[in-house]
Amino acid sequence: MILFQRALYDPDSFDVVKKYGLSLYITNDEGLSTYLKCVLKQLAEWLALGQVKKVVIVIAEVESKEVMERWTFNIECDKEAFEAKEAREKDIKEIHKEIAALMRQITGAITFLPLLDKPCSFDILIYTHSDVEVPGEVRMLIASCCICSISLAVLLIVGLVCLADPYTHVLSVPSFCALFV
Repeated sequence: MILFQRALYDPDSFDVVKKYGLSLYITNDEGLSTYLKCVLKQLAEWLALGQVKKVVIVIAEVESKEVMERWTFNIECDKEAFEAKEAREKDIKEIHKEIAALMRQITGAITFLPLLDKPCSFDILIYTHSDVEVPGEVRMLIASCCICSISLAVLLIVGLVCLADPYTHVLSVPSFCALFV
């Protein structure tokens, strides 16, 4: 949604799909799709284990690496259910309603942002607990990324300053460039 709405890719790189009562934009770019599937598969596994604190999408200019936007999604885990190791039932309609509300918030926020007039790329930062294992196939995908065990209060990642606590890993998935056509 953000990649489409912020015009990081040509509109023809997306197909419109109706879901959750909204029109969603799904990439038809094979490279981007493969990249996102790998990252999202691992993210889903970590989410199921309650290991993710937040996910950040950073949009930066390709040439200068100047950060244009940071989209931060804080993750809250139902600690009682997680510690009891029992899933709580939630109505599927309520879940769809929450997803639709999030999509509307993103769309609404974008209307106030200036157009990105230079080629941009995006990074995905996944903040996890410090004891998280990064599987081999994910390490291969992100071979040029920064996987850091933070021992200081401030950590520099690809020129960005991120405040963090000593119990956090930051997994920075390398920029996936998007050039304007």
